[in-house]
Amino acid sequence: MRGYCFCTLKSLQKYQDSALLPSMYTFSLLATAVAITSFYVVSALYKAWIDRRVLNKVPTIGGSGILSSYIGAYKFVSNARDMITEGYAKYRGAAFKIPGVSNWIVVVSGPRFIDELRKAPDDCVSFRAAAKDFLQIMYTMGPEVFYSSYHVEVVRSPLTRNLVARFPDVQDEIQSAFEEYIPQTEDWTAISALSTIRKIVSRSSNRLFVGLPLC
Repeated sequence: MRGYCFCTLKSLQKYQDSALLPSMYTFSLLATAVAITSFYVVSALYKAWIDRRVLNKVPTIGGSGILSSYIGAYKFVSNARDMITEGYAKYRGAAFKIPGVSNWIVVVSGPRFIDELRKAPDDCVSFRAAAKDFLQIMYTMGPEVFYSSYHVEVVRSPLTRNLVARFPDVQDEIQSAFEEYIPQTEDWTAISALSTIRKIVSRSSNRLFVGLPLC
């Protein structure tokens, strides 16, 4: 009897130990997730604090407080044109900033500032870095598109030089696309402008880059 009871207690102890393993694993995952989230939040707050110090002297459209800036960012998503028009009317010939969801958008106007922006070197104002941040290229297109910029040189040199020679093909494709997607009718016809333009631009680009008959 004692041996039987001993085996039962030993088996019960093993069962309890095995039952604790999933709980310990879940707790470990939860602790790791909390640590990563905390690190991300602290990093984001520190970056926001640095950006705020740098841009503190630039006037704001849409609120510059901790909460009001997010309200302004929401307004910018749905009403960007009016906010930019308001900033241009108030600070014409100067700079102003608009809150975004994750950063500040600085808008400059006036010939002097625009000329300074045009002449600024890449180590001060980088179009590639701005495109990486705005389009999130590392996640949407992949790091190879950002670090291997062969396509930029292709567009600048051989493609630009051959645009005149390829223009008849592109023009023919545009006419064909318009006849297919926006045909002439005797009465008003409703079409989806965005999806239609996407198809026309896609077909025209493929005709330029690939050509017939593959496109």
